[in-house]
Formats: sequence, C-alpha cells, structure tokens
Amino acid sequence: MPPDEMLTIVHPAAEGALPEERPHPRLERMQGARIGLIDNSRHNSDRFMDNLKLLLGEEGVDTVIVRKANPSIPMDPAKMDALLAQCDAVVHGVAD
Repeated sequence: MPPDEMLTIVHPAAEGALPEERPHPRLERMQGARIGLIDNSRHNSDRFMDNLKLLLGEEGVDTVIVRKANPSIPMDPAKMDALLAQCDAVVHGVAD
C-alpha cells in the first residue's frame, strides 16, 4: 500500500467507527531489526509466537515476546509503550 493512501480500520466491537489512519512505513530491512511479539494468550498463541521468533531469528531479527495475562483485555498501555520504545515494529496476537 502506498504511504499516502488512507487505511480504514474496522473494529469488530459495537463502538463507533475508528478514524482513518495512515499505516506506519515498512521497515527498510528486517535484518538487525528488533521486533516485539505480543502473545495474546489465546490457545496455541505461545506456540505460534515461539515459531515466529525462530523464523525471524534465522533472518537476523532480534525479538522480544510479551504475553498478555488474559486475551479478553487490552494490553496495559504502559507495557505497550515500553515495548514500542524498545522495538522497531510489533506483531500483536493470534486469534483462535
């Protein structure tokens, strides 16, 4: 997607629509990047994130895995801010 296009984010909850936002630019390169992986604690999400960590490691990517205590609640904003501060990008969760 070109960086000047708008992206509409659809939220499955009953709340009102979210504003349109531009996607963040892609990383210039993966090798040497640090990627945060948020395990949302759904069934087998830990296995998925562990395998993703291995695959990314083969490409020279450093990873940090954080596990949410409960899949039904949002990630604590302070923990999210701390993760974002130390990572170049973040992958969040896996659905059942």
